[in-house]
Amino acid sequence: MSAKSKGRDKKSMKPALLSPGLHEKFQQALSLHQGGAIAEAQALYLEVLKQERWHFESRHLLGVSLQQSGQLGRALENLTEAIRLNPHHAPAHYNRANVLKELQRFEEAVASYNSAVSLKPDYVQAYSNRGNALKELKRFGEAIASYDMAISLRPSQAEVHVNRGNALRELKRFDEAVSCYDRAIKLKPDYIEAYCNRGESFRQAKRLDDALACYDRAVALKPDFAPAFSGRGWLFSEWEDWEGAKRDFEKALLHDPGDLMAISGLSRLPERLMTDQRTAELLAALEKAEPGRDLASLDYTRARLLAKLKEYDRSFVYIRRANSRRVIELGEEDHSWKSWFDELEVSLKSWKPRAVAESQPAGKKLLVILGPSRSGKTSLEQLLCRESSFFRGFESHQADLAVAKLSSMSLPTTEADQSSESELDHEVLGTLFPHRTGAILEKQYRVLTITNPFLLPAAHRIHDLYGNSCFAFLMRDAVDNAAEMFRTDYRDRLPYAYRPETALAYVKKYNELSLLLAKMMHSRAMMIDYERLLASPGGILSSVHQMLRFHAPNQDFSLADDQNHREVHSPYRTQFLKLLPR
Repeated sequence: MSAKSKGRDKKSMKPALLSPGLHEKFQQALSLHQGGAIAEAQALYLEVLKQERWHFESRHLLGVSLQQSGQLGRALENLTEAIRLNPHHAPAHYNRANVLKELQRFEEAVASYNSAVSLKPDYVQAYSNRGNALKELKRFGEAIASYDMAISLRPSQAEVHVNRGNALRELKRFDEAVSCYDRAIKLKPDYIEAYCNRGESFRQAKRLDDALACYDRAVALKPDFAPAFSGRGWLFSEWEDWEGAKRDFEKALLHDPGDLMAISGLSRLPERLMTDQRTAELLAALEKAEPGRDLASLDYTRARLLAKLKEYDRSFVYIRRANSRRVIELGEEDHSWKSWFDELEVSLKSWKPRAVAESQPAGKKLLVILGPSRSGKTSLEQLLCRESSFFRGFESHQADLAVAKLSSMSLPTTEADQSSESELDHEVLGTLFPHRTGAILEKQYRVLTITNPFLLPAAHRIHDLYGNSCFAFLMRDAVDNAAEMFRTDYRDRLPYAYRPETALAYVKKYNELSLLLAKMMHSRAMMIDYERLLASPGGILSSVHQMLRFHAPNQDFSLADDQNHREVHSPYRTQFLKLLPR
């Protein structure tokens, strides 16, 4: 959430010379305006302008008052005219920029903020709000520079530190973002938005315990603040504590029935926790809520709610519209995912897997579960981790940073190096579970699992770096997998997921390289068919245990309560096929 932008510049409310009668009328208007009687002030400003159209102050303040009353079109007209009358008045440019920002005409808003600061180089509010407009344009580096100017002029503005942190978070510079929120909280200890945004940074950085402390503090500060509950609800969803997530999402809606984050969170809950009546109520609430700027997320939420009601045809209409919005939002088609696969394929052609002794080294075993999104990885991990000796790692790291770090690690090559192998093992696990070191060192865990699909480029490095690692590659029918990928809302904006043909091409290439890796890894890897996992989970788990050389007790292998469980075929398969090029 962004800290609110500052409003009009009150210092600009200074009258110019008028005839005595008009001057008195303008003073009345000014007094009414400052007292909050906006409509009455507007009427008097208009009376002055009817007789003296050149009067800049009346024109400017009429524009400001029209913005305050939500009449943005008329506000823009009057502020533009005010600037024509006095082009050197920085507050008029600033207030015009604020209107343009509200109209989501961000490029024009930035130009007007630029005019304001060129006329008044110490204009703190203009630098701050220019940063907000640049952030909306996703020009995050420029936004940060603008916030820096505002902070250098007035470091005590907590809101600017929060907005700077938000821009850094968009760039995934989470540690720097947290530092900004910390500075804001130091300036304003009860700054609840700073605690919530700090929590979101920790959540995205996979520092979930730290995130929980932030949201708990926010709830304690203001027990009726809906965003604190919806943020904590999303955190509980990360842990798959669905009951906790539902409780907080419902509390958020109790305080703000139009909280879209809470409605979206409820739409993702397991069906067993959502009645048809509640689902229909949420659909109705969506129609009344303020849509916000992310219309694609709104469409994805509608699609998920309709899917819960088994209205798949209607659901798919919203999925298509949401994906079309994402394609427009992302702009020119991004082919980086193809380069990702090409680079891995080149690496594998020259890879000679490092041999490991038949009697695997002592220590915890690592099971890396890989496959495209929606291929069934989490279903397998959930089943395995019902055994208490398995540690469920989820996707507990930033994959891009983990891949880069794993790629830079050196393998032991001499006998002297072999002695440091335990240190290397610790470094590998610390990279994959950077904020869970306490848990992974606990003696009760004998097998650690992790499921991030973006670890695929580092799979062969993990194989060579960590001798106790094994790999399970999930494979699902490519069309079903791509259809489920196409219907999913991704926080990281995956460029290939929003077009049917690229989603299918991605799945096929991922599966092709998975087969190649599994073949090269021999006994330390296995391919798992999603259909077989659904039909015979017990048999699949026995095979995984055998690969790990891990003897688990007999247990119930039912998938009934699995949030990620799907039927063999996607309910969107038919609609998805129709979108593919013939």
